[in-house]
Amino acid sequence: MFPASRAVKQICSANGCRTALKISQQPPCPASFMRAPANLRCYSGLPSPRNPIDQEEERMLEQQLQREKAERRRKQQQLAARSDADILEMLTAGQLQAHSLESHLGDCDRAVSIRRQHLSRQGSASFARGVQALPHDHLDYSSVSGACCENVVGHISIPVGVAGPLLLDGHEYLVPLATTEGALVASAHRGCKAITKSGGATSVVVSNGMTRAPLLRMPSATRAAELKTWLEQPENFYVIAAAFNGTSKFARLANIKTQIVGRNVYLRFKSSTGDAMGMNMVSKGVEKAIDVLQDFFPDLVLLSLSGNY
Repeated sequence: MFPASRAVKQICSANGCRTALKISQQPPCPASFMRAPANLRCYSGLPSPRNPIDQEEERMLEQQLQREKAERRRKQQQLAARSDADILEMLTAGQLQAHSLESHLGDCDRAVSIRRQHLSRQGSASFARGVQALPHDHLDYSSVSGACCENVVGHISIPVGVAGPLLLDGHEYLVPLATTEGALVASAHRGCKAITKSGGATSVVVSNGMTRAPLLRMPSATRAAELKTWLEQPENFYVIAAAFNGTSKFARLANIKTQIVGRNVYLRFKSSTGDAMGMNMVSKGVEKAIDVLQDFFPDLVLLSLSGNY
């Protein structure tokens, strides 16, 4: 692990400097990168001085954002005061979108109720019967909205069984399993019992990280080889890692593996993601990394953000 760097790395181009990028757990940019062509972005260790004009623009922008926020709140209150029948008419007329009812109404439970009515009218008779039979009470939808599900119309109950105890790394654990597959919990329970009675199991983490593998195309196999060689240089990896890491508080790029097939280049980015599964944060980081990579290889074409490599 590299020591944390407190420097604010500034992205610059031939047109001047733009948004600052804070990098943590990353070594300083090697001096060799400072000799990059002038038309390419560079990372200087000194933040640009703030001037009164910039501060005034920031103040005006903040005021504008506050006004927009107040206007959204006012419209939300006006809409929330209308009846369910009025809102259903607005949905039917296309004046509102069903998936955004929570933000419009500020009431997640009411949004789910109205959405159920609206979709029941829009779908087939069998779909309407299914929606009406779907439970929707006794759930805190505020913990769902914007977090784990969209366009919510209800929830389902799944039986939860317990397997174990399982002796793992010297500790016994009871393992809850939610399933509708008969005999699954019983089978897992027998396995836990066998492992525990035979002395238990020991776990070892051999690798930890999330990967994303974009597919790039170069004009020729020679250019593809040049790209691979460039990425294998440590100072160039630091440049890509700085861009990648700057997109998230938690994602930290560990390595990039490269495979050439003709003029196609398959990359595999591997990153730590904190406590999250992290596929979205890794995808965002890879997209930013490819954007920076194109400064050095303008003839690069991104064919797919996920190339199955």
